[in-house]
Amino acid sequence: MRAKPGPIITVEQWEALPETEHKAELVEGVVVMEPPATFGHNNGQNQLQWVLRGFLPRERWAVTRDNGVYLQREFPPADRVPDLMVIRREAFDRTKHSFEKSDVVLVVEFVSQGSRGRDVVKKRHEYAKAGIPHYWILDLDAADPPARFLALELGADGQCHEQEGVSDGERIAVTDPFEVSFAIADVMED
Repeated sequence: MRAKPGPIITVEQWEALPETEHKAELVEGVVVMEPPATFGHNNGQNQLQWVLRGFLPRERWAVTRDNGVYLQREFPPADRVPDLMVIRREAFDRTKHSFEKSDVVLVVEFVSQGSRGRDVVKKRHEYAKAGIPHYWILDLDAADPPARFLALELGADGQCHEQEGVSDGERIAVTDPFEVSFAIADVMED
């Protein structure tokens, strides 16, 4: 049995809600609670966050985890919470709630049980529509190593397109929006 969706709320009502122990997102004005992440999911986030911090110039970029990004402020609002985001440093220093989509250069989602369609299809469309230039999807449980990492880039047509040649299934080497290189095994270690 599926739970009934709650009432549609505004950004002001959303920002006034108390924090919870669960990850909550605002999707088309409705508060959606996400189940707690698994150990592997959290571990992958932690590991990739540290990898990215080692490559990014800290005076220009910040890596943040479990913070929201307003994909749409007008009614009905949308505030997604990617697993990781790379944002402009000045936004990190001034933002108290969720970040504005214009401050985000990269969102990262780790696929977990039950999130594949949402991460690969729905969020891909939402992030593209919002103008987020880069979107990475990591599926650490994929049986086929090349399927563990997907780097998408927003094209001039407003759609996300796969960046070619960034992964051989074992290593990732991305040059846009910044240079970063790491082994998938580094993200999977505990």
